[in-house]
Amino acid sequence: MDISVLNLIVGTIFIIVMVFSFVVFMTSYQSISDYDKERIERESTSIPEIFRGIYTAFGNWLYWIASKAKFIYNIQPQNISLLGLGLSLLGAVFISLDIISIGAIFITAGGILDILDGKVARERKIIRKSGALLDSVLDRIGEIAIFSSICFFLTKKGYYTYSVITALAMGFSMLVSYVRARAEALGLSPKEGLMRRQERIFITAVSLFLDSILYYITQKVIFLPAGITIIFLGSFITSIMRFKKSYEELAENEKKKNNEN
Repeated sequence: MDISVLNLIVGTIFIIVMVFSFVVFMTSYQSISDYDKERIERESTSIPEIFRGIYTAFGNWLYWIASKAKFIYNIQPQNISLLGLGLSLLGAVFISLDIISIGAIFITAGGILDILDGKVARERKIIRKSGALLDSVLDRIGEIAIFSSICFFLTKKGYYTYSVITALAMGFSMLVSYVRARAEALGLSPKEGLMRRQERIFITAVSLFLDSILYYITQKVIFLPAGITIIFLGSFITSIMRFKKSYEELAENEKKKNNEN
């Protein structure tokens, strides 16, 4: 079977399934745990008010999907993190082979497991700093693999400018995480900005699914370059916002401390 036909079939089926599940979730008033609701509400505070309702609806939907994977709750959180990395790496391999629809499925599954590892750790009361460190490192490895495969894919298709933008998107995505980690080590908790890991995974997966359908019709990749550009600009702005807020807060704390002395 031609790869473009395979992408069309798989991409179309998956999008239909996701739309159907979202409709079921919204019309049946399915519920998630109070902790998950509070977390989504907390995370949505950094979203512009005009998009907050959409973000909350999709957040609740994703946590609802994650809650359906009951068998995962019998697995240790660190093993869930490792499984998520494995799925991300598989997704990267399929993207490199131009089978972007299946790659997007693995990336989406890996993103859901990224939600579940922390959720399982909290609910089973086995939260450990070593587990948090492992999760963060594995997340970065997975993202590097995904961005690298996209860069390779776009280069093969002749989108050289967007290959460079993909490399920049990867760099600034890493910077977003680094600024937060460094600030937290200094006693702060910066969560400003739109382009966190969950948004990056969501935009990448949706772009891949849409292009898996569109490419069969137009023989052009449109949504992935657009998605990568959004991730680059969003990550750039988010990293600047987090750095600015953290720097100003540290400077203010130092000023107060000097005045007290």
